[in-house]
Amino acid sequence: MVSIPLRPRFLGAVMTLAVALLALGSPGCTKAKGNVSGKVTYLGKAVRSGSVMFVGSDSLAYYGEITDDGNYTVQGVPTGPAKITVNSPDPKGVGRDRDRGGAPPRGEKAKAPVEVKGWFALPPNYGDPTTSKLSFEVKAGANTHNIELQ
Repeated sequence: MVSIPLRPRFLGAVMTLAVALLALGSPGCTKAKGNVSGKVTYLGKAVRSGSVMFVGSDSLAYYGEITDDGNYTVQGVPTGPAKITVNSPDPKGVGRDRDRGGAPPRGEKAKAPVEVKGWFALPPNYGDPTTSKLSFEVKAGANTHNIELQ
Protein backbone atom coordinates (compact mmCIF):
# COMPACT_ATOMS: atom_id res chain seq x y z
CA MET A 1 0.00 0.00 0.00
CA VAL A 2 1.29 3.44 -0.92
CA SER A 3 0.74 6.30 1.53
CA ILE A 4 0.43 9.87 0.29
CA PRO A 5 1.60 12.57 2.68
CA LEU A 6 -1.11 15.16 3.41
CA ARG A 7 -0.19 18.80 3.31
CA PRO A 8 -0.66 20.52 6.69
CA ARG A 9 -2.81 23.29 5.17
CA PHE A 10 -5.15 20.76 3.55
CA LEU A 11 -5.40 18.74 6.76
CA GLY A 12 -6.22 21.90 8.74
CA ALA A 13 -9.00 22.80 6.32
CA VAL A 14 -10.47 19.29 6.52
CA MET A 15 -10.41 19.40 10.34
CA THR A 16 -12.06 22.84 10.41
CA LEU A 17 -14.81 21.63 8.08
CA ALA A 18 -15.37 18.49 10.16
CA VAL A 19 -15.72 20.51 13.39
CA ALA A 20 -18.14 22.94 11.73
CA LEU A 21 -20.31 20.10 10.39
CA LEU A 22 -20.41 18.44 13.80
CA ALA A 23 -21.47 21.69 15.48
CA LEU A 24 -24.28 22.24 12.95
CA GLY A 25 -25.51 18.68 13.18
CA SER A 26 -25.42 18.30 16.96
CA PRO A 27 -28.87 17.58 18.36
CA GLY A 28 -30.18 20.05 20.90
CA CYS A 29 -28.04 22.93 19.66
CA THR A 30 -30.76 24.61 17.62
CA LYS A 31 -33.52 26.53 19.33
CA ALA A 32 -37.10 25.43 18.80
CA LYS A 33 -39.32 27.69 16.70
CA GLY A 34 -42.96 28.60 16.64
CA ASN A 35 -45.47 30.05 14.21
CA VAL A 36 -47.70 32.79 15.58
CA SER A 37 -51.12 33.61 14.11
CA GLY A 38 -53.95 35.83 15.21
CA LYS A 39 -56.00 38.92 14.47
CA VAL A 40 -54.91 42.56 14.82
CA THR A 41 -57.52 45.05 16.01
CA TYR A 42 -57.41 48.71 17.00
CA LEU A 43 -60.20 49.96 19.26
CA GLY A 44 -62.15 46.81 18.34
CA LYS A 45 -61.87 47.28 14.54
CA ALA A 46 -59.79 44.95 12.33
CA VAL A 47 -56.56 46.47 11.01
CA ARG A 48 -56.94 46.03 7.22
CA SER A 49 -53.35 46.11 5.95
CA GLY A 50 -49.75 46.34 7.06
CA SER A 51 -47.38 44.03 8.87
CA VAL A 52 -46.64 42.49 12.24
CA MET A 53 -43.03 42.14 13.34
CA PHE A 54 -41.78 39.88 16.13
CA VAL A 55 -38.30 40.59 17.51
CA GLY A 56 -37.40 37.09 18.64
CA SER A 57 -35.29 35.89 21.54
CA ASP A 58 -32.38 35.84 19.05
CA SER A 59 -32.84 39.63 18.50
CA LEU A 60 -33.76 39.07 14.84
CA ALA A 61 -36.93 40.37 13.17
CA TYR A 62 -39.64 38.05 11.82
CA TYR A 63 -42.46 39.51 9.71
CA GLY A 64 -45.98 38.61 8.69
CA GLU A 65 -48.44 40.45 6.48
CA ILE A 66 -51.80 41.60 7.82
CA THR A 67 -54.61 40.47 5.51
CA ASP A 68 -57.69 42.57 4.76
CA ASP A 69 -59.66 40.77 7.49
CA GLY A 70 -57.02 41.62 10.12
CA ASN A 71 -55.38 38.19 10.34
CA TYR A 72 -51.63 37.63 10.34
CA THR A 73 -49.11 34.77 10.56
CA VAL A 74 -45.44 35.08 11.48
CA GLN A 75 -43.45 31.90 10.87
CA GLY A 76 -40.23 30.54 12.37
CA VAL A 77 -40.00 32.71 15.49
CA PRO A 78 -37.56 31.27 18.08
CA THR A 79 -39.18 30.18 21.33
CA GLY A 80 -39.01 32.55 24.25
CA PRO A 81 -39.97 36.17 24.82
CA ALA A 82 -40.61 38.34 21.76
CA LYS A 83 -41.36 42.02 21.31
CA ILE A 84 -44.04 42.93 18.78
CA THR A 85 -44.66 45.87 16.47
CA VAL A 86 -47.60 46.62 14.19
CA ASN A 87 -47.27 48.91 11.17
CA SER A 88 -50.09 49.97 8.88
CA PRO A 89 -48.83 52.68 6.52
CA ASP A 90 -51.29 54.38 4.19
CA PRO A 91 -51.65 51.89 1.32
CA LYS A 92 -51.97 54.77 -1.14
CA GLY A 93 -48.33 55.66 -0.49
CA VAL A 94 -46.84 52.15 -0.30
CA GLY A 95 -44.36 51.36 -3.07
CA ARG A 96 -43.73 54.95 -4.11
CA ASP A 97 -40.25 56.34 -4.44
CA ARG A 98 -40.52 59.03 -1.78
CA ASP A 99 -36.99 60.33 -2.40
CA ARG A 100 -38.17 61.55 -5.79
CA GLY A 101 -41.49 63.01 -4.69
CA GLY A 102 -43.43 59.85 -5.53
CA ALA A 103 -42.12 59.65 -9.10
CA PRO A 104 -41.69 56.12 -10.46
CA PRO A 105 -38.21 54.85 -11.33
CA ARG A 106 -36.95 55.96 -14.74
CA GLY A 107 -38.57 54.03 -17.58
CA GLU A 108 -41.53 52.78 -15.50
CA LYS A 109 -45.10 53.96 -15.47
CA ALA A 110 -46.63 55.22 -12.25
CA LYS A 111 -48.76 52.65 -10.44
CA ALA A 112 -52.25 53.54 -9.35
CA PRO A 113 -52.60 54.00 -5.59
CA VAL A 114 -53.88 50.93 -3.77
CA GLU A 115 -57.27 51.46 -2.16
CA VAL A 116 -57.87 49.47 1.03
CA LYS A 117 -61.46 49.90 2.14
CA GLY A 118 -61.68 50.68 5.84
CA TRP A 119 -57.98 51.53 6.30
CA PHE A 120 -57.12 53.84 9.19
CA ALA A 121 -53.86 55.09 10.66
CA LEU A 122 -52.41 53.59 13.85
CA PRO A 123 -50.60 55.53 16.57
CA PRO A 124 -46.86 55.52 15.71
CA ASN A 125 -45.80 54.00 19.04
CA TYR A 126 -47.02 50.57 17.84
CA GLY A 127 -44.42 50.58 15.06
CA ASP A 128 -41.41 50.66 17.42
CA PRO A 129 -40.43 47.68 19.62
CA THR A 130 -39.16 50.03 22.33
CA THR A 131 -42.47 51.91 22.62
CA SER A 132 -45.17 49.43 21.52
CA LYS A 133 -45.36 47.67 24.93
CA LEU A 134 -46.44 44.55 23.01
CA SER A 135 -44.87 41.19 23.80
CA PHE A 136 -45.58 37.48 23.64
CA GLU A 137 -43.97 34.27 24.92
CA VAL A 138 -43.50 32.09 21.82
CA LYS A 139 -43.82 28.31 22.34
CA ALA A 140 -42.68 25.59 19.94
CA GLY A 141 -45.22 24.80 17.23
CA ALA A 142 -48.47 26.68 16.55
CA ASN A 143 -49.29 29.73 18.70
CA THR A 144 -52.36 31.98 18.68
CA HIS A 145 -51.97 35.59 19.74
CA ASN A 146 -54.60 38.22 18.98
CA ILE A 147 -53.12 41.72 19.10
CA GLU A 148 -55.65 44.15 20.54
CA LEU A 149 -54.39 47.73 20.22
CA GLN A 150 -55.95 50.50 22.34
